[in-house]
Amino acid sequence: MQRVLSTYLFVNRKLTAALVGEAGAGGSFGIELFCSRGHFDYRSTDDARNLASWLAGNNLALHSIHSPITRDLHLGRESGVPLSISDPERLRRPGSCR
Repeated sequence: MQRVLSTYLFVNRKLTAALVGEAGAGGSFGIELFCSRGHFDYRSTDDARNLASWLAGNNLALHSIHSPITRDLHLGRESGVPLSISDPERLRRPGSCR
């Protein structure tokens, strides 16, 4: 069995090279990236490149990606408005403009 660490463990903190390193040091094969913009800004090309570098530097794989579950506004605080790609209201689906 391969160990995978969900970064949700650190959701109230900005994802950093040190946190990714902790996953590698703990014997994990890879990570499940929890996408919450306060934790990991999934809209940022620079953040994605940094993550790729951190993973490679710690011999970790990006095992899976957990999409946002609410419209997150700030680190450690989510709006509580659930997101669903199947919501009948276009404005409530992820990626829609408000």
